[in-house]
Amino acid sequence: MYVYIWEYFALAEYKNKFEEAYNTDGGWVELFRQGAGYLRTYLLQDKTNHTRYVTIDYWESIGHQTAFKRDHIDD
Repeated sequence: MYVYIWEYFALAEYKNKFEEAYNTDGGWVELFRQGAGYLRTYLLQDKTNHTRYVTIDYWESIGHQTAFKRDHIDD
């Protein structure tokens, strides 16, 4: 298993849009589901800084994640 972690800071006025895009049913996860080897994504919000988020993407292997990035670079 390969885990890819991203850190984001969302502008306060765009927090809701950010959460919609990156939650488990959002557009990014929809895109990732097209990739072979994609397993799941978690969106976590910092309890003390509500504009800070972390996404954790799970893939079967780094090869699957790399191939997805290569194949969907324009997406």
